Amino acid sequence: MSIQGASLFEMFWSHYPARHGRPKCGKAPCLLLFRELEESEQADCVQAAKHYAKASKPKADGSFTQEARDAIRFLRSDWWRDWVQQPQVLCQFRSLQSCQQMAMEGQEVCEFHLAYRAKLAARRA
Repeated sequence: MSIQGASLFEMFWSHYPARHGRPKCGKAPCLLLFRELEESEQADCVQAAKHYAKASKPKADGSFTQEARDAIRFLRSDWWRDWVQQPQVLCQFRSLQSCQQMAMEGQEVCEFHLAYRAKLAARRA
């Protein structure tokens, strides 16, 4: 593995979320699996780890998404391929009817409902 590949693995490992708040384990087996990937796939795998970590963080309302899988299975079972592209999320605005718009990147709501929340906050202030 090239020097760039080693640094890509360190980026992957730093971005991959820990399980149940415990320290990550299995770095050596993950490195072996990571080495088996082609260099272009390694860069995609780092991107997938970033997206996966973002999706496994707690939501704004305090609830959590499903617990992160361990990194060894993430690599061995090629689950990382499902996370290369950032998953599209439907708007989570709570109303009588569910909104069918896609949420903005880094937000839980669509552009319309984000502006709506800002207007409500301005009126309350």
